[in-house]
Amino acid sequence: MALTKLNYTGQGTIPIASIPTITGAKMPAGSVIQTKHVVMKNIQRNTTINSYTLVSDGTDSLQLSITPTSTSSKILITSAINSHSHNAQGGGFVVIRGSSYNASNRVVSPTSFGSRTPTNIGGTWTGDGGGDDRMLMNASCVLLDSPSTTSSTTYGVYCTTLSTGQGGTSINASSTDGDSDTSDHIRSVSTFTIQEIAG
Repeated sequence: MALTKLNYTGQGTIPIASIPTITGAKMPAGSVIQTKHVVMKNIQRNTTINSYTLVSDGTDSLQLSITPTSTSSKILITSAINSHSHNAQGGGFVVIRGSSYNASNRVVSPTSFGSRTPTNIGGTWTGDGGGDDRMLMNASCVLLDSPSTTSSTTYGVYCTTLSTGQGGTSINASSTDGDSDTSDHIRSVSTFTIQEIAG
């Protein structure tokens, strides 16, 4: 039997239909209206030099779409990437608003980067001066975007490699991890989360 009214002691009954619906647009500023989250559990090896490609292991991609409920909403973006780039090759990550990479769609860009590789998450190297080939580094970000739309909006993490001399940039594993099942190697996960925040 469907619930049609509420009974308040001493106050009579209130029809369910008369109780106003609380929509995202009516939430107080700063409220979380909706959350999207993805975890990438497998390995990606990126060997694309100076060209950004979507971070994806072939099953899960660090890319999500969200439809804001109001044009005043903000999108809070958080990401944690575990990666390795051996020796002096390096790898950079960037969050893009859009379904494919376009430099003009970076959620945030550094100023005056010139010929340097721009990121809004960071980059990964070996993590020590000796060039440890099994170490993972974490690159993370907390960004706030204002898409000013109620249309579906896509966000994604893209990766570039500065050199491929030691196998490129690996995500969730070291560049020199040849799938040998040994405690000398580390395996991890990487995550990407977007949340609509009431404006």
